[in-house]
Amino acid sequence: MSVSFDVAYGDHAVLDAVAALRTGDRQPAAALLRETGGDWDRKEHRVGRLALDTKCHRAIAEWAAAEPGSADAQMVNAKALVVQAWNIRGGAYARYVRKSAWSGFFERLRFADAALQAAIARAPEDPTPWAIAVQLARGLQVPRQEFQFRWDGLVQRDPGHVGGHYHALQYLCAKWSGSHDEMFAFADGASAGAPPGSPLHVLPLFAVIEYAMALADGRVRGETEARFWKGPRAAQAVDRAVELWERPVAERGAPPHARAVFDRMHLAFCASRVGSGAVAARQFRAMGPYCSDMPWACFVILPRFRTRVHRWITLAVHRRP
Repeated sequence: MSVSFDVAYGDHAVLDAVAALRTGDRQPAAALLRETGGDWDRKEHRVGRLALDTKCHRAIAEWAAAEPGSADAQMVNAKALVVQAWNIRGGAYARYVRKSAWSGFFERLRFADAALQAAIARAPEDPTPWAIAVQLARGLQVPRQEFQFRWDGLVQRDPGHVGGHYHALQYLCAKWSGSHDEMFAFADGASAGAPPGSPLHVLPLFAVIEYAMALADGRVRGETEARFWKGPRAAQAVDRAVELWERPVAERGAPPHARAVFDRMHLAFCASRVGSGAVAARQFRAMGPYCSDMPWACFVILPRFRTRVHRWITLAVHRRP
């Protein structure tokens, strides 16, 4: 069985639209976003996948220029500019970023912000540009008041927007504009206010992983990563995700969330770290041939990881329940 690491996570419709964009044809992408309608989490996911492919960026820019009144075109263009900004900056910590990269990074983000304002004006009910605006708050390092404005704009339109919560968590983490305590409080609060089956119950796992990365990088004193994984916080986050997200979703038999593969991989990672092998195996079986590099990519070398995960998923699929 082959494994796909494409972040479309099996969304073949968006992959078809990406293929068309590469040839300069924007119509399939435009039609796809219209058809997505009010499934806001899926829409943000699809906007992100359309914008991720740098071979599509010229066609996306032409689309936005040709249709200035299209909110969807402006959203995709904004997301493409975010991709360009991070490609210029790189993913390293700020102290390791080339000084010459900063001007291009911030320039692209400012262009993206302008495109989002155009999208918001043209589709005031759509939370998608607000979710991207929350993401931009991190890179632009906006003051807390501005972050709150963006956050309020998002949750007024979609209180449970999953991607927006993930972006907010990143802004509130210690390596950006918050602290470890603030990050954990935000994640726990989002889960506490969410109904059973909501992907927001996975958010505490993202906080756990963020903190574990800080421990691995030596950014936290007085605790080791190994000790943290043996402690109560990580285990409780895994238990919460199982009881309030995985189990209700399985019982309900509902269609998978747009980022279900991404969420399952984070649950599998944390479960394996706290010693819950059966929980991790269930996630691999549920994902089937679709996989994500995250969060494993933050802790291991990618080529080796992909070989291992291919083997793990194959074994998990054939393992008896």
